[in-house]
Amino acid sequence: MKATYDLQPEIFSANGNGSYTYRWGIQEVTMERTIGEVTTTETKWQCNEVIVWGTVTREKIVATVIESIWGIDMEAKLLNDYNAAQMDILPAEYIQRYKDFLNARKVTKDQINADCIEIGI
Repeated sequence: MKATYDLQPEIFSANGNGSYTYRWGIQEVTMERTIGEVTTTETKWQCNEVIVWGTVTREKIVATVIESIWGIDMEAKLLNDYNAAQMDILPAEYIQRYKDFLNARKVTKDQINADCIEIGI
């Protein structure tokens, strides 16, 4: 999911085998590298990335990214815990955990939507 590149990667690229790579959170980073007693500084690019197969749609990218970050069952577990907290079966902190998840998912979806507009998907 986390990748490092020597050059700034594209947000979206075809891999030539029917799959595509979607990248987000692309950031320039400075890394130190020590060989013996010599330390050098290198500029690299880090990002999160997923592989999307077949016809690419915004919805397919969203589903692939969300699954890569939280897995398939995370939302169901958080929702069950949220409901249990609403019924005073679990502590109230479980309510906030679900809200935090929903907010993080919204930020992720908003980024994907903006990227899809930029790349014409």
